[in-house]
Amino acid sequence: MEALVLVDCQRLFLDPGSPAVLPGAARAAAAAARALAAARRARRPVAHVRFASRPGSPMARRWRPLPARSRWAQAWPPLDARAGELRLVKDGYSAFRGTGLAARLRRRGVRRVLLAGFMTDLCVLVSAVDAFQEGFAVRVLGSACAARGAPRQRAALAWLGRACARVL
Repeated sequence: MEALVLVDCQRLFLDPGSPAVLPGAARAAAAAARALAAARRARRPVAHVRFASRPGSPMARRWRPLPARSRWAQAWPPLDARAGELRLVKDGYSAFRGTGLAARLRRRGVRRVLLAGFMTDLCVLVSAVDAFQEGFAVRVLGSACAARGAPRQRAALAWLGRACARVL
């Protein structure tokens, strides 16, 4: 069985008023919404993993604190979770590190993950590597991801295709 894992589909990267909105974010969010609708129709597991940082954490020191209750940490409304879908918050790049996601997916019989989200060259990439190392077959929906510019997007997808994932 395959699960859809949405990585950092939150206001920080999608809201036009955000200081960190990504180029191509609207296009990628529309593709992610189509993937989400398809997963729901097929009754496949869906995990929504958002980023928020704790004060003093390595991520807060590197980037800036992003409290879980902050507007920018909130899910992008068209990609928000429904009842029965996993909702997880991470304080790092990977959707799998410190969230219990791998174990939760295994309990549901998941053997393959389809990743979509933001930022392709950081959080999606590291999540894909960790999913691969956890033993999952990994697919990345490139059209449903965005990075800080086309060169980074292309480079990240090419690296993922060589290292650990099938890029769709």
